[in-house]
Amino acid sequence: MEDFYIDKNDTKGYFRSTMNPHKRRVILVLEDNPAVRIFYIDSLNPKGYEVLCSPSMKGALQLFDEERENIVGVISDGNVIEGDFGPIFVERLRNFGFKGPIIATSMSSALRQKLIRAGCSEKADEKKDAPQTLLRAIQTTQTLPT
Repeated sequence: MEDFYIDKNDTKGYFRSTMNPHKRRVILVLEDNPAVRIFYIDSLNPKGYEVLCSPSMKGALQLFDEERENIVGVISDGNVIEGDFGPIFVERLRNFGFKGPIIATSMSSALRQKLIRAGCSEKADEKKDAPQTLLRAIQTTQTLPT
């Protein structure tokens, strides 16, 4: 997969926002709506996070495999281009040992509940709330005693 800088007019799918290459804090996003992906990038980049987005579970799993050591949090939509694959994606991340926060987003409350049962740590009732919900979860996990 090719890395490239954000093109806000790009609706094809994969893209990366690039931040400080020395200390990378990556957020992985599974979201098929280009406008929502741009919103997440615009919300999280100023906070110092690099955002990796994919509209498909297959692409998101590939990004996870490539960047797993840098990923500090995940936002997962429930319904993406393949269908209702969000819960399967979340289960796979948990099975691969990802312990960081995963935020469930979906227009459907039933699908948000499926995401929670699959392993999401929290849900955002509206997609606009997902970045702040994730940032709070990341801060909480970083301040827990070891």
